[in-house]
Amino acid sequence: MDTASELRKKAEGKVAMHSGDNEASSDSIDDRRLLHELQVHKIELDMQNEALQHTVHILEEHETHLRNIIKHTPAGYFRINLEGRFVEVNDAWLRIHGYDSPEEILGKHFSATQVAEELTTALKHVCDLLSGTAVPSGEFSHVRKDGSVGYHTFSAHPVVHTGKVVGLDWFIIDRSTQKRIEDEKQVLQQQFQQAQKMESLGVLAGGIAHDFNNILAIIKGHCSLAMMDPENVTSNLAEIDKATDRAAGLCRQMLTYAGKGQSVMAPFNIVKLVDEMVKMLRVTINQNITIIPSLPTDILFIKGDDNQIRQVVMNLIINASEAIGEGHGEVHVSIEKAEVNTGKSLNDHLGNAIPSGQYVCLEVTDNGCGMDDETMRRIFEPFYTTKFTGRGLAYISH
Repeated sequence: MDTASELRKKAEGKVAMHSGDNEASSDSIDDRRLLHELQVHKIELDMQNEALQHTVHILEEHETHLRNIIKHTPAGYFRINLEGRFVEVNDAWLRIHGYDSPEEILGKHFSATQVAEELTTALKHVCDLLSGTAVPSGEFSHVRKDGSVGYHTFSAHPVVHTGKVVGLDWFIIDRSTQKRIEDEKQVLQQQFQQAQKMESLGVLAGGIAHDFNNILAIIKGHCSLAMMDPENVTSNLAEIDKATDRAAGLCRQMLTYAGKGQSVMAPFNIVKLVDEMVKMLRVTINQNITIIPSLPTDILFIKGDDNQIRQVVMNLIINASEAIGEGHGEVHVSIEKAEVNTGKSLNDHLGNAIPSGQYVCLEVTDNGCGMDDETMRRIFEPFYTTKFTGRGLAYISH
């Protein structure tokens, strides 16, 4: 819009074009001057009115454009007045809240769509907005027309006119479907975890039952032999005593798994232990399999439960031999020193960082069939096995 001086100059130019030969008029100089001023002011007003009409037309176009954006945007929009009552809502807001027309909600207090537990927080946001502070983002629940609860993210801004807050604008994005999917996913994850726990418990119970059945079979068998041959009862009692020791050891392992017992932690020579297990297993495994140890000559002490380590070594070698099957094969058993340096990224099977320090690495390899991905994933589960049901000792009554 032109400035006052520019309007004056343009108006005087137009008056000069239409004034004619004023010097020939019989009017006085003062009358001519007054008439000139009136003509200039009229033209100025006409020009200002034309400019204002053009500005109003542009503003109306902008307002129509903005209202169409608000009406058709997929984000919900609503405005509340200083009393907290709805004065405007768009189509998306109606759809999100389940209303058919604006008349159903306009004039009502915004608390009508609030979950009771979140009303205090909502009122605090309103107070912040009334003080002129915007709320850039947040998450809320809302009550739909049918009473069901939905979820949305929002942003809110005060509407300021001539330096005063005259209303509050809110934009919301519905995330009810996303929230439902997240909740269903969480439930499914919980169910899956519970199923895994039950599966592990089943494997654990089956393993305990299998081991105890073997122990009971030994005890029962030697009791029968003792009754059949009382003269050799001493040797039978010795075997029964060994079986009860195995049962007690199994119970201690169960307590350890359950976090109710403590392992007997003491220093022992890991090289000597592995050497003894290799010599013993050479006699018991299939003769088509060769165990090849590669053990250091120096003494390596580690601190741990030697009974558990002995069982680990035995199971690794037996599993390696069974992976080879009936063909000829080799099982290599080696021990090496290992060092984990500070800052080196090494994790155990649970993903926990391994502390820096000196370690001993036991490695058992074979040229058998190997393990599939499922077995690799579950090898650290207690009593997990791929052997068929009933594998092991069995008692046959006479």
